Amino acid sequence: MIITNYHVQSTLRAYGQQLAEKSRLARAKAPKNTGPKDEVVLSQESKKRLTAQKIALQLIGQLSNGSEPGVTQREILSRLSREYGQPVSVEKKEGQGLFFKVSDGKYPGETRNASPQEAERLHKKLFEITQSIVYNNLG
Repeated sequence: MIITNYHVQSTLRAYGQQLAEKSRLARAKAPKNTGPKDEVVLSQESKKRLTAQKIALQLIGQLSNGSEPGVTQREILSRLSREYGQPVSVEKKEGQGLFFKVSDGKYPGETRNASPQEAERLHKKLFEITQSIVYNNLG
């Protein structure tokens, strides 16, 4: 059997037309982009605040795990004690969170657990101080 040039050309033409039709159908079936995607653009200041917040939470966790405090942790506790007006230390009891030990005014050198109200204020203050120190150190 002999295949003429005409048959080859018409076969190639038909194949090209089928490919074009297929791509038109694919474009028609493709979902239209309904609009711009939602984007959140954070300023450098916002990124710095978020970073400071994350680092502050990590530092507070390290403060309470019983490890030897670093320079930053000692500075945080020093500022907390100054603002509270008495020496304050932080402990963590398994499954119960942070405990604040404050100097007992009646007996020098003795400490007591802070009341729940004091502990709540101290915890907020601890976070504020830690975040402030970290923020300033980020530069």
